[in-house]
Amino acid sequence: MNVDTQTHLTVLRGRLVFQLNETRTELRALQRDNAALLTDARVRETSDREEEAAAGQEFEAADAAIERLGREVAQCERALHWSRQTRASS
Repeated sequence: MNVDTQTHLTVLRGRLVFQLNETRTELRALQRDNAALLTDARVRETSDREEEAAAGQEFEAADAAIERLGREVAQCERALHWSRQTRASS
């Protein structure tokens, strides 16, 4: 493998590691916020159906974002694993 290719792959791995760390941080924050929303919803009584519907939509949106970030973390981890295997075999 030539030097330019190795340098390029090193840069790409660095970006993947950065993205992985950023995504994990965002995922943890969303999970924490979602847990807080759930706790708040259990503690307070909803006064009307509009509040219930809004709370339900918040939970659904947070759950979808958590799922998406979980998939993104898994993709970054797979890509890093593949890049390590590729580097080790060359």
